[in-house]
Amino acid sequence: EHSLQTGHGAGIGQTLAGVLGLQRLESWPGSWDVATTFADGSVAHGTFSVRRALGGHSIIGEYGTTRNGVEFEGHWIQSRDPATGAWKSWWFDSRLIGDVETAMLEEVPGALIFHGCRRPDEPVQITERWQGNDEVVHAIELDHGSGLETVMTITYRRNGS
Repeated sequence: EHSLQTGHGAGIGQTLAGVLGLQRLESWPGSWDVATTFADGSVAHGTFSVRRALGGHSIIGEYGTTRNGVEFEGHWIQSRDPATGAWKSWWFDSRLIGDVETAMLEEVPGALIFHGCRRPDEPVQITERWQGNDEVVHAIELDHGSGLETVMTITYRRNGS
C-alpha cells in the first residue's frame, strides 16, 4: 500500500526531509499514466515507470510519449541524502540539451516546491501536489525574465486506480 501524508508549513528540517521524504520515496514507485497539458492547451498522453534505486535513497523514472507524431522520452532521477535529508533532482530528455537540476527548498500546505535551473539564466519551479495516494500533479513554471509562468501541468495517475 502506498501512503503519503503532507505536513503544513514546515521548512526544510527533520520533519520534511526525514518523514515526508521517505514517504515520497515509498509512494512514487510503480507504473503511471501521464497527461501533460501545455500552455497552449494541447495535451500529450504518456507513461511513467518509477523504481527505487541506490539503497532506497533514490528513485528513477522513465517517461515516454508521442506528441504531434514525434516520440519523446525523459529520464528522472531524484535522490535524498540520508545524512542531511537534502533532495536533488535531475531531468534529462530527448529535446532538452543538458538537464534540469532542482533542490527541494520548501513545503507549503499540501505541496512540495522544488527550485532550480533549466539553464543558468532560466529558473524553474516545480510544485508537486499529491491527490490521495494514486495521483500527483506537477505544475512546471519557468522564469524568462518577467516572473514565473506555467508552461505545463503534468498529471500522473497510478495504473489500476
